[in-house]
Amino acid sequence: MSSLYKGIFVFSLLAFIHFTVGAEEIVFGKFHSSAPCILLGFGNESKVEGINSIAGEVISHDAENMYVSNSALHLRKKGHATQTTLLRWKLPEKLKAGKYAVYSLFTLGGVSPQNFSISAGTDVGHLSQRGEFKQKNIASWKADWQKSSEEIVLTPNDRFIQIEIKGSASLQKVINAFLLEYIGSELIQPEIATILKNGHTDAWLVTLSGGMCGLSLWGIDTEKYLRPGVGDPSLQGAFDGIKPGKWRKESSVTDGRVVIDQRTANYSWSLGTGLAHLYIYSPEKMELRLHVAQSGFNTEGRLNGEVLKFERDQSPPAIINTNKEQMIDSENEQGTKLKVKTTSSQHPVKAMLLIQKGWNRLLLRLHMQHNKDECFVFIPTFSAEKSSTLLELRCTVNDPEADNELKSYARKLNRFVQCGEDMNNIMHPGDPVKVQFQLLSNNPDQKKNSNKTNPPYVPEFPARAKLTLCDYDGIAISEKTVQMTIPGTVEVDFGVNAQAGYYVVHSELYNLEGKIIHVYPGDGFSVVRGTAAQYKRKDMKKMAVTYYFLAGGASSYKFAFPWMRKMGIYRNIGSNPSFPVELAEKAKDEGFILTADFWDKHNAYDTTQREELVKRAAPYTRFFKSFNEIDIHKTVRMTPKKWVARTKGEFEAVKKYDPENSVYVGGSLVRPGSDSWFAECLKLGIDQYIDAWDVHAYPKRPPSLEGTCSNSSNETELGVLKIYNELGRKNTLPFWLGETGARACHGSDARRWQADMVAKMTACISSREDFHYIGFLWPWRCIPSNRPNDISTSHNPADAALYTVSALVDGFPYKKLDIGDNIQAAEFGKTIMLWKEGNPQKVRLNLKASDQPVLVDVIGRKTDLKANAAGVFEVNASSSPVYILPYAEFKRLTAM
Repeated sequence: MSSLYKGIFVFSLLAFIHFTVGAEEIVFGKFHSSAPCILLGFGNESKVEGINSIAGEVISHDAENMYVSNSALHLRKKGHATQTTLLRWKLPEKLKAGKYAVYSLFTLGGVSPQNFSISAGTDVGHLSQRGEFKQKNIASWKADWQKSSEEIVLTPNDRFIQIEIKGSASLQKVINAFLLEYIGSELIQPEIATILKNGHTDAWLVTLSGGMCGLSLWGIDTEKYLRPGVGDPSLQGAFDGIKPGKWRKESSVTDGRVVIDQRTANYSWSLGTGLAHLYIYSPEKMELRLHVAQSGFNTEGRLNGEVLKFERDQSPPAIINTNKEQMIDSENEQGTKLKVKTTSSQHPVKAMLLIQKGWNRLLLRLHMQHNKDECFVFIPTFSAEKSSTLLELRCTVNDPEADNELKSYARKLNRFVQCGEDMNNIMHPGDPVKVQFQLLSNNPDQKKNSNKTNPPYVPEFPARAKLTLCDYDGIAISEKTVQMTIPGTVEVDFGVNAQAGYYVVHSELYNLEGKIIHVYPGDGFSVVRGTAAQYKRKDMKKMAVTYYFLAGGASSYKFAFPWMRKMGIYRNIGSNPSFPVELAEKAKDEGFILTADFWDKHNAYDTTQREELVKRAAPYTRFFKSFNEIDIHKTVRMTPKKWVARTKGEFEAVKKYDPENSVYVGGSLVRPGSDSWFAECLKLGIDQYIDAWDVHAYPKRPPSLEGTCSNSSNETELGVLKIYNELGRKNTLPFWLGETGARACHGSDARRWQADMVAKMTACISSREDFHYIGFLWPWRCIPSNRPNDISTSHNPADAALYTVSALVDGFPYKKLDIGDNIQAAEFGKTIMLWKEGNPQKVRLNLKASDQPVLVDVIGRKTDLKANAAGVFEVNASSSPVYILPYAEFKRLTAM
């Protein structure tokens, strides 16, 4: 069987596809296309005028009888059995590379779904899967063309294509043909560079993300390195629920106005960030001024990775009507109504640009607080001492120095740095910094069908990865360039030993000739010390992890327990429905404290079933809870009378087995002050059947010592106390902050802000006697992903921050210190913890030189603290918390 035509013919007519089944000739369909097509048929009679037709061969089958007749493949097998066939075609040498739609033409006895799996490659020994889909025939012994749910990619080097067909049929299948219709190139087309006109460029590359985080949601200092282009994955389209988007080209209008979002969602509470990028070519070094007017409230930027300094523009070339500060009705991401004080729009600003010879990268980050359906716009204007200077510049939105063919594939890959076996990416001091650097196919834009999610095909190609190891301050420590096959994994030894703190690996991909392909967001790891002292005081510690469904398979043992052990956090207050004994035994062996949960099954539980759960869990735990965030799940909470009855039944079951030591917290609460449900529960006496209130919060603002992590008077403990006050009663029960976390989206420097916040939140709860525990939501995102989660801490500096505050503060007696206005300072045992919101400030501390005091930063880096010339110990108080304690105490608290 041989190819009938060599080459690809474009047809723009109605081409009728004719085949013969038995003695009857049938017209099975028609296509109207101006695109190249390839017909994959059988036998010399499969020729169709105007279409490149290829005859294939059967590589394997398990049919009882197989033959080709009149361009159709017949496969017979008695009964209604599953039958598998593997087919192969040799592709034309002059193959047009790109995406192809796939059409099938087949029929069989009866109607039954068939699975189709398509592979292609350079030779039969190197084939890779390009697509998988499922189809049914139209009717028994009736065939018609069907378009598959999957598109496939063919590369210039592909020479063979295979299709495996698997499915049942009544007696016989008839496979007539497959058609591949070219639908577009994978290649990124370079943009034409344009000159500046009246200080404006023709277009910018823009995208929009929720929150204040910008690109740094991916990891620290991401904005310094990235080289985005049209169609590259961006971060998110909303504050909550990570919705991946793409960078897009947005043309400027006459006055230079660029629209980032024509009709915004509601960003009055969560805020948002517009990102705008431009490549600028200059024949020589020069100075430019960039003027920015925008509808948002703050402008930041980088030129070639370096931070720009913006100042107020006294004579701006453009002004945008500003939004005034006001109180408006709004709602948060979960639909809760609230009042929001909006921020006034920023007065136009300007910055000096030190343009280098050649291509330059300019990135703007525009923070905004828009209400629903408002327009988010900015006007960027360039100026120079001599206006003729602007005519020498060229601008474009796609990377002009990139290998665009390889970038079209490389940008679909997700980077992932892995240290160690448990994937938590936590090392100890002295460990050699050896990592696995992975570029894997895991694209957020991948299409879904009814069967499964298939990542887009990325052909294998050789490349060089430049990996730069940087510390928390962004200082490069080691750099390695390694050759690897993409997609793939490579082992990298940075040749240094780990020291306490946080480190990030930035990655740039080059082709073998040294041309840039793509730049990926950084991924990192934490280095923490020991937990021996924490284990000894674990029953006194307030810090916990909130990991729901901890019993959910092997992840409990592979991820959660190693993470908790390395953090020194030995308590899980997330729910464990049904409380499996196997999990309980494992936790008991390792010294972890678990919480049992009735979860959502208590609708059907009778007294006996409740008691059985308690009896099973009681030997392993004295802590019990109920449904998660019950007050915002109206279909579960039902009426106050029903919920109080369920709470009473669970409480009595718990107390029957351990009346003195057991703790039952019932259903956790989020916004108990938002409606009348919780008030009615209190009237029915629910607090008689509760030992502590389990409340949840994700603070938007940094908390203070003896303050609150709540965002509103209806939320968390404030909501509970509000309802008590309205009823004229006084609460006597303690609280658990049973689920919380620092959302990186809230902070401008997302991951550093998150690290600071988890320390401040721990200090806040540790300073309050009425709070017993603080449970940080489990940092579950330990797997490769292009969709970064803004709560999880894994692979980010918040892991190091959690360890540090856990080791030096948690579980010690609290005493507030007064050492200056607006300074948050306290003693926790022998550790002084302090920070200051706003501008940094020097503070004096009364320390003994004989104690050899040390200063430890938020991620655990230690430095010796020396007195100044006057014998006074001074510390710089900033928004990032620090710890001061005697060296001997530090050594004891962090021993392995």
